[in-house]
Amino acid sequence: MRLTVAGGLILLIVALAAFASGAENPTVHVSTPPSGLSTDGSWTATIDISRQGRPLSLMRPQLTIQSGSTKLSFVARPSGRDGRYRVHVTFPRHGRWTYGVWLGRHYARGGLVDVRSGAIPGGLAPSGGV
Repeated sequence: MRLTVAGGLILLIVALAAFASGAENPTVHVSTPPSGLSTDGSWTATIDISRQGRPLSLMRPQLTIQSGSTKLSFVARPSGRDGRYRVHVTFPRHGRWTYGVWLGRHYARGGLVDVRSGAIPGGLAPSGGV
C-alpha cells in the first residue's frame, strides 16, 4: 500500500512539473507586412516562436488573415533556423485585413494591413491624375 501511494505521489509531482513548465504561453513575433501591399502581390511573413527566450521548434503555426466574413489560414513551414518559420500569404481582395498566428489553441494577435487593388488587367498601372 505504501508503495502505491508513493508511486502515485511521484506521478502527481511529475505531472505538476510538466504542467508548470508549459504553463507560460509562447512568445510569437510576426514580421511586418510590406507597405503598399496589393492584391497582385504577396507577403512572405517570418514568424519567430520562443518560450522564455528559447526558440521553439516542431511547432505548426498557422497565420490567419480576416476581413469581414472572409477568413483564410496559411500553414507556416520551418525556415531551417530553430524557432523560425516562413509563410507565403496572398490577399484575395483589397481592403483592411487583420492577421495573427494560431499555435494549437493559443492565438497571438498580429495587427492590421491595408491592401490596395492590384494592377489593371493588361499591365497598366492605375494613374492618379486625369
